[in-house]
Amino acid sequence: MHRSLQNAFALALAAALCAPGIAGAQEEASITGTVTDATGLILPGVTVEARDAAGTTQVSFTDGTGQYSFSGLAAGSYEVTFVLPGFSAPTETVRVSDGFLKAVEADGEWRLTGRVDSRADRTVGARDLWDKVACAAWASADPGVQFDTTINDWHTCAEAAPIRASNPCSEYMFLDDTACNLASLNLMRFRTPEGTFDTEAFAHAVRLWTVTLEISVMMAAFPAR
Repeated sequence: MHRSLQNAFALALAAALCAPGIAGAQEEASITGTVTDATGLILPGVTVEARDAAGTTQVSFTDGTGQYSFSGLAAGSYEVTFVLPGFSAPTETVRVSDGFLKAVEADGEWRLTGRVDSRADRTVGARDLWDKVACAAWASADPGVQFDTTINDWHTCAEAAPIRASNPCSEYMFLDDTACNLASLNLMRFRTPEGTFDTEAFAHAVRLWTVTLEISVMMAAFPAR
């Protein structure tokens, strides 16, 4: 069996891609395959998991030629998933436009372009591509999705530059090289012995920590070198 990871956006966009369909057959006692990216580049060191109907999982890894194998398996059906190395910790996100979502709805085609030179790489089915994103998110909780058109429609500083990304939690949508910096205050520290709230002390603490966070952004000199 030959399996190829068709990661059409970019290899780094998904922490895991699940192969379509079910691997294995009643007569088979082994599963073998090769893992490559969309360009045909072999991918060594990919974790491959084969899960049977009972939920029992066997683990293998691709070798230097991108090949993996499972042997000695009980007869039955197995679902095979792939976990790419190095992308299990970061939060990966795909930005999608209204144009893409309309193409998905109409089951139309979508042209993939290079991230650096905007060169048209190839054209794929928008719905098939969307299914791959959903499959990867189901398997690994990545990638997330940002609705690019809507985000920029609500942009409060649209004349400065477009919003291209957010912090990992996605509550901070703003310009490139800005940062989300959080601080917390223990509100019980502002409770007076009489049971009231010391609003003046709270306002002072807010001003102080706002300055502190501004200094931290300045000293960090984003983007970091």
